[in-house]
Amino acid sequence: MFVAKHNLAFLMSDQANKLCPKMFLDSEIAKQFSCGRTKTTAVVKQALAIQFPSKIMSVASNSFFSMLMDESND
Repeated sequence: MFVAKHNLAFLMSDQANKLCPKMFLDSEIAKQFSCGRTKTTAVVKQALAIQFPSKIMSVASNSFFSMLMDESND
């Protein structure tokens, strides 16, 4: 998936969803394309992440990133 490969926000999927029918005007498949942020998030977290754990670990161990943790007891 383009969003995961290029480390883009899942929110971008909502805009890409609108772009496909405009890019491929004569395509019925593009007109019916639907993969917004909710579906993209599910595909990345529940399908791609399961298939590529070693690649994910390699990228995570060789990249700088931040983690935000909520330690509230609510």
